[in-house]
Parts: sequence; C-alpha cells; structure tokens
Amino acid sequence: MSVSRALKPLRILVLTSAISCVASPAQPTPLPPLPLVLTGQSQAVILGPHLARAYHGPVTTVAESGLSIAFWSAEDRLWRQLIPSLHQPLAALVFWQGESDCAGTSTAVPDYAARFGDLMSRIRREADAPSLPVLVVTVTPLAACANVRQIQAEWTREDAHATLVAADEIPRVDFPADIHITDAGAEVLAHRLVAAVTTIGDR
Repeated sequence: MSVSRALKPLRILVLTSAISCVASPAQPTPLPPLPLVLTGQSQAVILGPHLARAYHGPVTTVAESGLSIAFWSAEDRLWRQLIPSLHQPLAALVFWQGESDCAGTSTAVPDYAARFGDLMSRIRREADAPSLPVLVVTVTPLAACANVRQIQAEWTREDAHATLVAADEIPRVDFPADIHITDAGAEVLAHRLVAAVTTIGDR
C-alpha cells in the first residue's frame, strides 16, 4: 500500500516551484489508526488473526474458549488480562462472548444482564474513556441464546457509543452441531468490523 512517484516529474515540479518562488504546502502525515481490542471466547479466538490482518492498526486479542462472562468479573483472569490493553487510546473495543451463558449450559450465570452492563462500564472506566466505542458481535442464533442476544441488543440500542454487529449469516463449521465460524466467515466478519469501526467513530 505504498505510492511511488517517478523521479523526472518530481524534478520538474521542484524547478517550477523554485522559478515561481511559490512553495508547495507540505502534506500532513496521516496518523496511524488507533489500536483495537478484541475480547471474548472461542469465536473471538478464531476471529483474532483475521481482524489483525484486516485492520490497518494494532489489534490486541484477549480471548479464551468456553468461558462464561463470570471470567470477566473484576477479580477474575480474563479481566486481569484485559486491563493492560485498556491503558492506551483505542479506536474501539470488540466484544464477542455469550454462548457459554446460553440457556442450558453448565457455565451459564443467572445474572448475565447485570454482569454484562457492569463489564461494559468497567471497561470504559479502566480505559478512562466514557465514550469508548464498543462493538458487540451477535452470538449464535440458537433458541437457547435468545436471552443473551436480547440483553446485548438492548444494551447497544440504549448506548450512544455502541453498536451491534450482525454475524447470524456468517458461515459456521457445521451449524447447529458446531457453531464455530469458518476461516472464510471470519474473514468476512473482520472486514465488517473494520467498516463498523469507521462508522461508529464518525458519530
């Protein structure tokens, strides 16, 4: 993604500017994109490398398979791992977690709504960024996940600096037996998220 210039036209431009005594204004160097942080469970683990390739700035992934939102509690390990990445200016935080809290799973917590809202507030507080953009990727469209999907959708709808990024039609390995996204699906979603970062940043 570099732009090359021929030497001869560049020399002609310099000579013309010298003769006319008109200096060409210096073009400002564009700032590099701010970092993204991605956190979540197994879907985020799969997505991470694809998002890192699609986004033109740094991407930090803090994710682990099969974890309930309980592991992002203030004293638990995913939260402790996430903290250092929040101590810098960020373009956005991408959150993709919830399948381990769907109805009927042994890891599900009974108070997902309270935990989710607390986590989002804690993230912004730790980042010292009350308006930090948050992109929440929809969890798997299974009946068992309806409550988690509703909680996340309502929160993003009510928050001026958050958006819900749809992933329902993204290809899965063997839906519904294996709900994990394919590499091709992760590639599509990564570019969708990069576009969403630009859109939410313009609000």
